Amino acid sequence: FAAEKGLEPQVVEWFSQNLRNAPVKPVAAPPSPPTPTEQFWITLTSPGGVAKARQIYDEAKLAKKGQALFPENETNLFGYELLQNGNAKDAVEVFKMNVEAFPASANTYDSLSDGYLALGNREEALRYAEKTLEMLPKDTQAPEEFKARIRESAEKKIKELRKQ
Repeated sequence: FAAEKGLEPQVVEWFSQNLRNAPVKPVAAPPSPPTPTEQFWITLTSPGGVAKARQIYDEAKLAKKGQALFPENETNLFGYELLQNGNAKDAVEVFKMNVEAFPASANTYDSLSDGYLALGNREEALRYAEKTLEMLPKDTQAPEEFKARIRESAEKKIKELRKQ
């Protein structure tokens, strides 16, 4: 500032106007609370959350909100993830919710049968494998190729379960 004596007051004035005395920007609004679907999935995927998620599902069902808290396929995949991680008990609970939410889907019954088989409950595994075959002709959502794989899975389980 020695060479330009008038520059220092200008710089100080600019700092005062633009930095020190600048208006404070408003604080961002707090995030909105999670939707019922988000809350369900947050709870379901938390450690020990299956029972709590079940409660959320049951409350939503009782309130008859008509809002699906979860899609069938993603829920089914999560159930199989639980099975792969050795948590058959929680997987069965997830599969049960899926059956209740999507009773016209043969795949949900087949998955529940797999869950019971993993638990060692052969009687329920057989029951739901047979229910799978009963539901296949009524399932209007699944493509025929997928239905064929479901049929093959159910028939294989029935054959094995009736053997012993």
